[in-house]
Amino acid sequence: YGILGFEGEKSTAFEPLYPLYLAACRWLARDNFWLIASLQIAVAALGGVYFYKLCFALSQKKLAAQIGVFLYAFYPYLIRQSVAVIEVSLFTTLLILSAYSYCMAKDWKSSVGCGALFGLTLLTRSTALPIWCLAVAALIFKRQFLRGSLLAGSTLVLLLPFLVRNYYVDGSLFPSRSG
Repeated sequence: YGILGFEGEKSTAFEPLYPLYLAACRWLARDNFWLIASLQIAVAALGGVYFYKLCFALSQKKLAAQIGVFLYAFYPYLIRQSVAVIEVSLFTTLLILSAYSYCMAKDWKSSVGCGALFGLTLLTRSTALPIWCLAVAALIFKRQFLRGSLLAGSTLVLLLPFLVRNYYVDGSLFPSRSG
């Protein structure tokens, strides 16, 4: 129907990024399910690349990173969801990218980029909100106030239109999944 909603009615039931991503995939693939599934598989595979990098960055051991990416690649739930029309593969990949970016961020530019990735993650699934809060809190606790502020600010800049829209539609800020 060309709106974020169900059966022609605006809704705040779900986060907006996956439906927008899916609409773009449908447009690119001309509604060919196998091409859309292939795009989702590619997104999940990108998650594997960055999961390897994240494991290596945290452990500094190639074997640990190889084991981590092996477990990621052969995790049955992820394999199944990578071809389903559901946000799991996009959310997982964005969360991995956010975590990797968080570990690698050293300056203001990378902190803003990390915040943007967290924003996209939250626009895919708001259940990542506690992770984002802890990430910002950890920077503040380590007295990295500028990085924490930039990460929080860039995330909020991406979230603000969604929060305002939700409030305008039904008075909620976050998705009203349970009604």
